[in-house]
Parts: sequence; structure tokens; C-alpha cells
Amino acid sequence: MRPRARRASLVLCAAALFVATRVVLHLSGDPFFDPDSYKYLSGADSLLQGRGLPPLFTSVAVTGGALHVMPGYAWFIYPLWRITGGISLEAVVIAQSVISFLGFLALAHLFALWIGTGAAVFVFVVLCLSPSVAWLERMLMPDTMVAPLFMMAVWCAVLGAPARERPLRAAAGALGAGLLMSFEILMRTSSQVYTVFPPLLALQTRSDRGATVMWLLVYVLGLGVPLIPWMQHNQDVHGVFAIARSTGRNLYLSAAWGGTLDRARAQEELGLPVREGSRAAFAIADAAFGKAVEDTGSIAAADSELRARALDAYRSKDLSSLTAERLAIFSALFVPNSGVGVSLSPLRSQRDWYLANTTAGPEVRRRLEQRFDYAFSPQFVAAAERRGPRSESARRLYIGAIDYLTLDGLALLVLYAMSIVTIYWRSLSRWRILIAVAAPPAAFLVSYMFFGMPLYRYQTGLHPFMLAAVAAALVPLVGRVSRWRSGG
Repeated sequence: MRPRARRASLVLCAAALFVATRVVLHLSGDPFFDPDSYKYLSGADSLLQGRGLPPLFTSVAVTGGALHVMPGYAWFIYPLWRITGGISLEAVVIAQSVISFLGFLALAHLFALWIGTGAAVFVFVVLCLSPSVAWLERMLMPDTMVAPLFMMAVWCAVLGAPARERPLRAAAGALGAGLLMSFEILMRTSSQVYTVFPPLLALQTRSDRGATVMWLLVYVLGLGVPLIPWMQHNQDVHGVFAIARSTGRNLYLSAAWGGTLDRARAQEELGLPVREGSRAAFAIADAAFGKAVEDTGSIAAADSELRARALDAYRSKDLSSLTAERLAIFSALFVPNSGVGVSLSPLRSQRDWYLANTTAGPEVRRRLEQRFDYAFSPQFVAAAERRGPRSESARRLYIGAIDYLTLDGLALLVLYAMSIVTIYWRSLSRWRILIAVAAPPAAFLVSYMFFGMPLYRYQTGLHPFMLAAVAAALVPLVGRVSRWRSGG
């Protein structure tokens, strides 16, 4: 078979496998609602009704509200609903699946270039068959597209690396990588931690200084220009020319969650009932932020006030206590200590609760409508309550996949760490692989320890990369086993 025909056959087989797994998932249950799904969906719903972005994106002063929530997911969904002629949650998750497929295909192509076709096939199959990756992909959250968009960005950076003899290809690669990363930031501000990696991969291909400087300039142009309208919006509404201003809220909430902040004292000062756990942390952060907005008269100034308080709390702790608290937050992402009905646990340990999708119910929606100062349209309510075609056989098949194919929790973390060491010592393309699949989750985890909380949806920025790193480390072993069996 000719090389081009062989590549086309592999792509078709990959597409068939991917579609088959997603059809099974589609027939197993409805798109999954995270509580924060409603705030992003409110943006798309409001745009579809011709009212622009709702107050949550402009003036609602809550944790996760104005100057924190980004418009990218609403902008992504709105044209889909215009195309489909109405509100369709299935259209959203199908589009997310298409983006995932393209991202996985892009990463597989890079592995084909760096290691070989067998490695590419293995990595793609591992990502495709992962029940956790598939489940996270079906969640109505912008987080679902973080990994595949990044994979496409690094693909652009590698194939369009700086080269004087191919200036147009290099410019297209730099521009494509920058635009994809910009779109990713408009989905989630935390994606800013990934922006350094596409240039690092591109610079693995040595070129002269002029071509390299030009590549970096085009990349920065593609990255920065699409962000300017939203930054100007924040300047007009809040007086700050910035992508977001939520560092203080995130730091403060993480400090309250991890115990760095004295929760009992904070509850007393804010007049809150004494509570423990995650809900106490959210209540403290909300009340503290609301009071700071009243005192300062500005969301941006209130965020700065919370940042100062959080930093004071960090400085008041000795190093050993602070380290223990941050490590506890880190470990909770992989060994969560939460009961049924709290979306912190890995998929397998709470599969029935996740599949029940109770957050999609009207009670949660009405409560969040009050919080976000937004009433969903009747069309959205009907779409959220509509149930699609379901198959009990598909549901049993997916449950079996969760039980037997899921690599999650502490096991995934340990294998990921071992894989980094293995790739470094055994792979000829070590730096390319490490930058593409090992560095992103490492960067995420470092920032998460101070700005995040152990929510299961954060696995969208971990699972695909970690599984790809594990698969890359296993490729030599799989090859040796195959040769041994062939020789036998």
C-alpha cells in the first residue's frame, strides 16, 4: 500500500473507532452538567435571545463571576445553536467530540513523526478508549477543550517551525498556534500557563535567528490580537485593560479550602454559620468578596483586596504547615475525600452519581439563576429537560468500560511520574515528548496548588496528557512484546 493511502486508511480507522466509542457514550446518558455549566450556558442562551452577554459576565460580583468568567465558551456555542436552529445540548457535545478527535489525531501525528506509526496508533487508541477522557469530553464546560486545543496548537508549532526556506509554512504554523492558544485562553484564563510550550516545541527545530524572531513575533500576534476586544471590554466596564482580574478570588478561595485561612475566624467576622468542607470555603469567599466590593466600590479593587488577604494568610504560616496544606490540596485531586453527590471523586468510584446527572435538574438550575442574576429562556429549559434516545445495552457497555478500562486517581499520578523518568532516559525525542504531554499537566498542577480546588472537572487538563505520557513510555515495551511474539 502506498504511504498516502496507508495514512488515509489509518485516519479512517481512527475516525471509525472514535465515532463508535462516542456513539456508545451518547446512548448511555445525557450531556453532563457541572454546576458551573449554567454560567457559561447562560452566556450562549442570552446571545441567542439577542440580549448580549448576561450580567454574570459584566457586573455580578461573586466568586467565578465578572472579571473571572470568560466569554469563549458562549461564543463557541452561540453559532452552533444558530446553525442547528435552536438550543441543542447534543450539538455542543458533538462539536466538543469533533475537536477532541482533531486534537488526538494531531498528537498521534506528532508521535508518528517522533517515534513511529505504531506509537501514534497506540497513543490514539489509549486516548480514544479511556472512559474518563470520553466522559470529561461530554461535560458542558469549556474545560473539555483545553487538552485538544493545546494538542492542535503544538501540532501547528511543530509542523510550522521556524525555517528560512519555508517562510509561509512557518508563518502559518506560528499564527495557527497563537490563534488556538488565544481561543483556549478565552475559554479558560488558566490556559495562560500553557502559552510558553508551543514556542518551546517550535524552537526544538534549529533555525537562524531571523527566522526564529519572526516566528515568535507572528505567534505573539496570533495569541494577543484576539484577546484585545475582551480586554477592551474589561477596560470599558471595569477600568482594567486585562484578560481577567480574578487572581485574588482564586487565591483566597484556595486558602479557605486548604485551611491556610482560619475558616472559623473568617465565618465569625463575616457573620456566617459555622460549617466545614468545600461549601464553607465557597461561602467564605463569596461573603468576603461581596463585602470587599461594597467597601471598595469596584470588582477589580475587591479582587486586589482578597489577594492581599490571601497573601497575608500565606505569610502568617510557617513553611512546614503551608507545605502540608498545599500538598493536601494536591493529593485531594487524586485521592479525594468526598462523599456521594460531591463532584470531587474520580469517575469509577462515583460512577452511578455521575451517570445520574442530578445537577441537570430544575432545582439546581433555579438556585443558580438567582446566584447569576439570570433567568434562562423557555427554549433552554426545554432543551435541558429533554432526554435523548438511550440504550440499556450501551449503558451497560460503558459501565463495564468504566469498571475495567479506567486509569484514574493515584494510579494515574504514579504512572505519569514514572513515565516522565522513562521518557527522559529512554526516548530519543525526549524533549519534544516531555514538552508536548508531560509539561502541561505539571504546569497545571503547580498553579492549581495555589489557585485551584480539587474539582473532578480539572481532570480535563490532566487525563489526556497524563495518559499520552504513559502510552509514550509504554511504546518501547509494547514493541518488545510484539517482536517477542513474532519471534515465538
